[in-house]
Amino acid sequence: MRIAIDIFPLQTQSRYRGIGAHIKGILRGLYELNTKHEFILICSKNNIPLELLREKPENFAVEYVDFSFGGYFDIMYNWLIKRKFAEKIISKTNPDVYFDSSFAEMWCPPLNPKSRVVTWIYDLIFFKFPEYHAKNLKQKIKHLLWHKKLTNALKNYIITSSNFVKRELLTDYDLDDKKVFVVPLGVDKKFFEVNSDKAIENDIKQKYILYVGGIDPRKNLIRAIKAYSLALKEADLPKLLILGKINKDDENFLRLMREIKNNKLSDKIVFHGFVPDDQLPAMYANAQFLLFPSLYEGFGLPVVEAMAAGCPVLAANRSAIPEVAGDCALMVDPYDVEEIASAILKLAGDEQLRIKLVECGRKRARQFSWAKTAEKFVDTLEKVVKNG
Repeated sequence: MRIAIDIFPLQTQSRYRGIGAHIKGILRGLYELNTKHEFILICSKNNIPLELLREKPENFAVEYVDFSFGGYFDIMYNWLIKRKFAEKIISKTNPDVYFDSSFAEMWCPPLNPKSRVVTWIYDLIFFKFPEYHAKNLKQKIKHLLWHKKLTNALKNYIITSSNFVKRELLTDYDLDDKKVFVVPLGVDKKFFEVNSDKAIENDIKQKYILYVGGIDPRKNLIRAIKAYSLALKEADLPKLLILGKINKDDENFLRLMREIKNNKLSDKIVFHGFVPDDQLPAMYANAQFLLFPSLYEGFGLPVVEAMAAGCPVLAANRSAIPEVAGDCALMVDPYDVEEIASAILKLAGDEQLRIKLVECGRKRARQFSWAKTAEKFVDTLEKVVKNG
């Protein structure tokens, strides 16, 4: 079987988010998989993920398309140009399956009647929270394109990362259950191997409460900051460290800074910025616990990463998070600031509870690996080709 894989998200801003972690993880899982299938990785000549491509085994080839990604205003350009070049590559390579790794990035329609198209839909965030994604004219235009992309993507075979997203798709859209597959994400082995006693130093020498992820509104950091401020009135807590790529001119960042200033927390909350993959396990291992209050996740990769690294987890009881965390996290209603504050105090003040969650979390995290993800991914594509 010949499989074409679109890895364009590794060349856009998505490489700093969960989508990038997923594509890197599944590729490394595929690299280690003993299979005779042929893989064709499709990417632009700009921002080439050289380290990842250098690792590829002999049954992987790379096809480069010669175009640059447009900016925020050029989403239609990206969409149309990608289609043009993808048509050429698919005509040239004639794959049995074309894997569209992110429908929201730059959706590509079926281009060859002989090639099945499989699209990974991570979540329905754009449609569940339109108030965050369609606030002005350019966002509304982009939102309309997302609707069009989703409509077209749903004509294909679909992979999701959780049963939660699959249920949403089947509930909200008229889909054939047999064309929607669940392939859970994995966690890299390096998260299990980190030793907190030997972990790298960072600019906060003592323990800290950790958040990992984006700062868009559905990540719920405003309520997290309010809850942290409330908890600080009852106890002297570690600093709150926020990890993730930020733009200091971004509306969401400015909104968070106003909240921090209003609560007089400038000396207690630290924006650490983006952390390279090789340093992330140690950041988890050095934390007192992970605070992950997100309103909506299609999977919630930081939850399983933290568990693997021996970091207790305090997380929201919504969306796919309970499915991923099982009984190994302290769960809260993410809309209830007082409940989040109470949970912060409980986890910060109860060492035995933290030890219990670490032990449970490590066992839970071992259920997820990129090798398992890759194996199930290939099995899914084999079913798609067989069933035609």
